[in-house]
Amino acid sequence: MNTYQHLPLLQQICLGTIGVLELTFFIYLLVSVCILHSRRRYCLLAFTLTFITYILVQSLSDMGRFFFFAPPLTLSPLAHWIGKLPWLAVALFLLLLFCCGAALFYHLQRSKKNTLTPNSIKESLDALPDGVCFATADGIPLLINVTMNRLCGVLFDSELLNAQHFWTDLTELPQRETNGVLLRTQPILTIQIPDGTIWGFQRSRLPLTDFQVWELVAYDLTEQYHLHQELNQRNIRLNAVNERLRQFSRDVEQVTREQEVLAAKRRLHDQIGRSLLVLRPYLAQPPAERKPTALLYLWQYVVSVMQSTPSQTEESDEWEKVLHAAKTVQVKLTRTGPFPQEQPVKILLLTALRECLSNTVKHAKGHHLHLSVNERDNRWIAKLSNDGLPPQGPIEESGGLKTLRHMVEHVGGHMTTEHTPRFLLWLDLPRGVNEE
Repeated sequence: MNTYQHLPLLQQICLGTIGVLELTFFIYLLVSVCILHSRRRYCLLAFTLTFITYILVQSLSDMGRFFFFAPPLTLSPLAHWIGKLPWLAVALFLLLLFCCGAALFYHLQRSKKNTLTPNSIKESLDALPDGVCFATADGIPLLINVTMNRLCGVLFDSELLNAQHFWTDLTELPQRETNGVLLRTQPILTIQIPDGTIWGFQRSRLPLTDFQVWELVAYDLTEQYHLHQELNQRNIRLNAVNERLRQFSRDVEQVTREQEVLAAKRRLHDQIGRSLLVLRPYLAQPPAERKPTALLYLWQYVVSVMQSTPSQTEESDEWEKVLHAAKTVQVKLTRTGPFPQEQPVKILLLTALRECLSNTVKHAKGHHLHLSVNERDNRWIAKLSNDGLPPQGPIEESGGLKTLRHMVEHVGGHMTTEHTPRFLLWLDLPRGVNEE
């Protein structure tokens, strides 16, 4: 086997290059071990590997210069000894050194995962999406991550060189020509940068005893800010809807009161009109023929009519009351067909009877009022007619008839009037209607 000194020059250069690369690698390991403050034995191992490799590389370099330039250069004893070694032994020795260095490198990589170093802290802060800056009381930065430096560059087109000046510039943003927009100062300083994102800035002093350190942080508040704005808009719309609902409630209450008053006025008008019609025959009699007992009965009836309510018309003797009222005003009341007992059909028929009775006496001058009731297709068909004078023209509904129509249509029925050849009132009422 050839010795190292008898190797071709190209192979010697290759082995020398490998040695230089290993030396560089071992120097890196030595520096890493010192930074990590590893155990003494690892430091000693790294130093030994670096030293041996340096001596070996230096000897190989001397041997190369000797054979390349020839005498008068002389070899060192170590270089002369290495030159007589088999080249394979030199290669294996370089491989052995590399394996030792690789094992040490593997140990260092494992140690980095469990060891906190200044570099690891910086890497961790740079990986944060938020901006972080630690500075002295004078504003001198101690540690700045990439995000905070980027925000400073976006807002002021410069790097963060003084944290105190940076905070002052942020608070005075409206007075400065910057690329950001100050949205609010409370509860935190909120600024919108040109790309549309919104950041919140806060500053606080850390509770350290040795010296003062200020912490400056920046949070991405874009989503929270937009959600807050949307919530405010929804609250505004909700308040407007609530106000409309309150106004609607007031309007409904007012309309309800007005309807109740109007219904009471209509009921009072109809009742007074019927009561006067009841007294009319008595007043038409000669004074000598008037009986006080009859007047007393008439007034009792008038009072009962005035005190009646729609709910009281549901009594079983209402039909008899209407018959007696017709008899009092000298009108014959007849009926064909069944008289409905379901509400509100019964109330509507009684109301129609009273209104037609009044109109028969007051307008038609009649003496006979007839009610015809039939059941057809699950509906009640009622017809009221009198023998009095026919109307002079189409009937103009007002007062009681208008109120009756409103009541009929309210329950889903239909009301029709005819004026030729005589007065007719048709009511088409559904069955099974509940009283409201």
